[in-house]
Amino acid sequence: NVAEIAWYMLPSKRRGRDGIKLVDTAVNYSKLIGAASISMIFMESSMPKTVEKMYAKMGFNLAETTHVRYL
Repeated sequence: NVAEIAWYMLPSKRRGRDGIKLVDTAVNYSKLIGAASISMIFMESSMPKTVEKMYAKMGFNLAETTHVRYL
């Protein structure tokens, strides 16, 4: 089974450890239900360099880059 969950951090919460806690919770729950992997993405408008560093420190590997064209 595959599930996709979207979440949003208020800008006022982005500088603390709340994002790390949220990702840890998602990882732990995924393990609990027997998931084989978990993928995380971020929007270019949401501190991409900071989030990319956080994901790398938490053991995530870069898997893809997405480009969007609005019509």
